[in-house]
Amino acid sequence: MWTIENLRILQLNRLLLKLFPVVFLMLYLFLSWNNRLAHDDFYSIYAIKNYGILKGVQHQFFTWCPRSFAVLLSFCVIALTQYFSFALFIWQLFLILFCVYCFQVVFHELETRKWIRFDFGGPISGALMISAALFFCVPDVGQAWFWTASTTTYLLSFLFLIYGIGLLFREKISFCYGFKTVIVFFVVGNSSEPQAVLTILVLIFLFVFYLLKQRDKSTSIPIELLSLALLGMILGFSLVIFAPGTSARSAVFPTISFFEALILNYKLLYILFINKISWKFFLLTGFGLVLGSMIRPTHQAEKRKIIFVLLAITALIEIFQFIITRVISDLSAERVYLPVTMFLICFFIMISWLFFFPRLYLITFALLFCYLGCVSIVQFHFIENYSIAYDKRMEVIRKDKDTSVVVFEPLPSSGLLLSAEISADTNAFPNQHLRMAYHRKFPVLVRSE
Repeated sequence: MWTIENLRILQLNRLLLKLFPVVFLMLYLFLSWNNRLAHDDFYSIYAIKNYGILKGVQHQFFTWCPRSFAVLLSFCVIALTQYFSFALFIWQLFLILFCVYCFQVVFHELETRKWIRFDFGGPISGALMISAALFFCVPDVGQAWFWTASTTTYLLSFLFLIYGIGLLFREKISFCYGFKTVIVFFVVGNSSEPQAVLTILVLIFLFVFYLLKQRDKSTSIPIELLSLALLGMILGFSLVIFAPGTSARSAVFPTISFFEALILNYKLLYILFINKISWKFFLLTGFGLVLGSMIRPTHQAEKRKIIFVLLAITALIEIFQFIITRVISDLSAERVYLPVTMFLICFFIMISWLFFFPRLYLITFALLFCYLGCVSIVQFHFIENYSIAYDKRMEVIRKDKDTSVVVFEPLPSSGLLLSAEISADTNAFPNQHLRMAYHRKFPVLVRSE
């Protein structure tokens, strides 16, 4: 607990807690306003023009991508952008609001069950802070947060999973509540396959654990809700795993044995942490310490229990990567690792529960705020140049009479946004997708430097 001598520290923390979300949301809104469609989004435009939304989803289901809910939502969002210039901004606004809401639901339920308490702030403040942590700590912010083809598949399904976790803590359930649980977990199962498999495994473990263990109603999750969540997951995942499109995609990747995948997995985990996560270590540590000062276990947690949970988180990360390794024999794209980012944030929160030093939190929070301020100034300075250059390029493509090859100058840096830059190679997928979206006979390319 905070002592009297630490009251000034507590007040400074509260001040930072008010300023940090404001600056973060300003940065997010600015980035969202300057965000643009990119890469696979242009293929979606082509599919919508050629097949329509529903037939386009059906075509994807049978040929390549059976994540029907994600594809349908992506097509709808992108179709709206063709008529309303602000549609993409509204979608980005929905994502951050839904993210905060999902974490707030989880924190509210945990606080109601007296599993956690807030030493300062509350569920909404904690939700805003952990949303910022998830934003900055992902391996690639642009892929995870600002690419429509990705956000409708990976980010949204991850947020549905967080929301579903909040649903599982409810003690009183009704038919409507149970139906909502099935739908939420159906969406999770019908999107990111590694996340779906790991969630199914965890739900099965919890189901068996609570079935065999003498349950304490104040701490356990209702078996009925676990059953409904598992049903939704299996239904959603079955539509993906047994779809013709999955067979077509699987043929692209090499097949390796279970033991080969097990050995390869440790090598890939090393590469994952060195190449994609290590440079986020400061942010993960900082957010973990700050969130750990806000959110505390209601009862003093035994160190051995915390260490056990830390080992469990480590095992979940290994299993998550193993699921990917078994299928594609390689690391996946950065956007897929949202669950790993969340695991690491939780990992460092629990590390902070082991070593609680108020002054260290204040210094860390101040450093994080300085980092946020510097990032915001840099993004405000040059991101607009990217969106203006992008809009001019798209205007040329729309007005061009398609009589010859069109060569563009490279786009300016997109900062935290995903760059929609094409290649000097006309056979590259971004070039092909852009060409298909506008039914061009002649290719488009960027001038090589």
